[in-house]
Parts: sequence; structure tokens; C-alpha cells
Amino acid sequence: MIRAMGRGDRMNIVSTLAPAVLSLGLFYLSAIAPPLGLLTPAPLYYSLVVYGYKTGAAIIAGAGLFVLLASGPGSCLLFLAMFGVAAFALAESHRRGESLEAAMGRATLAAYIAAGAVFLLSAALAGEGPGAILAAWARDAVDALTKSYSGMELGQKTAEWFNANGNFLVESFVRVFPGLSFISVMLMVAVNMLVIRAVSLRSGWGIHPAGHSLAGWKTPDAMVWGVVAGGFGIVLFEGVAETVFLNLLMVSLAVYMVQGVALAHFMFMRFNIPVPIRALGYFVIFSYPLFIGIVCAFGLMDTWMDFRERWAPKP
Repeated sequence: MIRAMGRGDRMNIVSTLAPAVLSLGLFYLSAIAPPLGLLTPAPLYYSLVVYGYKTGAAIIAGAGLFVLLASGPGSCLLFLAMFGVAAFALAESHRRGESLEAAMGRATLAAYIAAGAVFLLSAALAGEGPGAILAAWARDAVDALTKSYSGMELGQKTAEWFNANGNFLVESFVRVFPGLSFISVMLMVAVNMLVIRAVSLRSGWGIHPAGHSLAGWKTPDAMVWGVVAGGFGIVLFEGVAETVFLNLLMVSLAVYMVQGVALAHFMFMRFNIPVPIRALGYFVIFSYPLFIGIVCAFGLMDTWMDFRERWAPKP
């Protein structure tokens, strides 16, 4: 990363390999600390923006080759589809000067579609249906939790509950997996955009897109129909149609949760709340489902109320 930091004008092997090494480190450290894996695309984005698409693509391909040799084709495809594609989409949004909402939507959809294609390909090669694979994942997780709680003196009732409701939990996981995975990809993209902006501003690298302030996030008005259709759909339909509408409702509410967080961020900036207190506020919000629901509700109401216009300082 020497070139961007002004320590040298000539690209050398250390500065070229640094993004790939850092990205691979984050990718493998996710086995110990899963949140670190979310940041895997950020160094790849750096290589694309600073060195250009050709060199950046070569860096990403080299990192993918390392994953292939170290962990096999499955992990390699996941690395390239989830993290490489997200980095490319964010870099393209930066090149086009897209808005925060458009950049996040582009990167989320691109990574989600690519990862979904890899999952379906893997299922086809394994000769199993996607639902069967998801059910096996969920069953393994439920069995592991049941075994874990069974070994605790105070966890017998919890273990019994998992054992009694195992089939329901597996079925529920399979039904909501499309929506949960989309929300997970959206969270990954959002975290990378925030980290890229923060590091770029602090270091003076200038690799962050201009105008990408969370406080100004605005969900498209048409998204409200996702909430309406999803709510009515799960009431009126059953079977596959109900599952589709359930996932639509989940994704739509997750987008409005982002708008609710943007409102909270706007208020923190409006009243110059110190950064440590802001961090504590976000921790509280995401630690309790009730607060998440309240933030989501405010984000939805902002479609009609436009709270930021009402709360903006008067001239």
C-alpha cells in the first residue's frame, strides 16, 4: 500500500501483494473471529481502485489461487464469488460516482447472485437438492447446540427444547435462508463501505466515494411495497408462495433498518455526540431485538415523515 500513502511512486512487489495478503488473512481469521471475515473485500477494493482493474484483477486471481491450493475449489469459489465480486462492484460504483444507495445495492446484488450461483452449482455437482443441503446444515447446527447444552448443568431444559423443536427449527432455517443470506451480504457490503470511508478519510488516501454519508441514506420510496406485499402475502398464501413473501418482507424490513440506523447517525451528528457514546448507542441498538424493531419502525415511518428535514437545524 506504499503507493497510495505517498511513500513511493513506483509500484513494488510489497505494495502490490499487501492487499492480497491482508484479504487472505481476514478470510482465514474468520474461522477464529467470524466478524473479521466481513472485511475481506476491503483490501481487494483497494487494489482495484489504486492499481487499476487489470492489476487489481490479477491480485484477486492470485489470492483465489492461493485459496484453491490451500483449501480446495469450494472455498476458492466462495472467496471469488462473495468477496471478489463485492470488491469489483464497489470499485465500479466508485468509478461511476454512484450514490450510497446505488453502490450498496449494486454490490449486494452482485455478490448475492454470484454466491447463489456457486451454491446451486455445488449442489448440482453433489447430486443433492439445495433444500436437502440446507436442511443438513441446520440439522448439524441443532445437534451441535443440543449436545453443547446437554453438557451444562443448567442447560438441560434448553437442550430438551432444541431436541423437541429440532424439526421446526430446521424447516424454518430452510425457509428463511434466502432472505437471511441476502441480509448477511448486505451487512457485509455496508461494513466494508463504512470501513473504507473511515480509513480513507483518516489516512488521506482518497479512495472512498464522495458523498457517501450514512446520515444521508434514503431508501427508495418503492421499497415500501415490499413491506406491504410481504405482509399481506404471508397472511393470504401458503406453501412456496408464503415462503417467497416471507423472505421479501425480511429483506424489505432490513433495508428500512438501515434507514433507521441512518436516522440515529444523523441525530448523533446533529447534537455532536462523542464517538465513544455513539459506539455504545449502536451496541445497545443491535444487542436487543426490541431496539432493532424500534429503529426499523422509525426507518419505515421516515418514508412519510422525513424526520431529517424536520430535525435539521434552522437557519
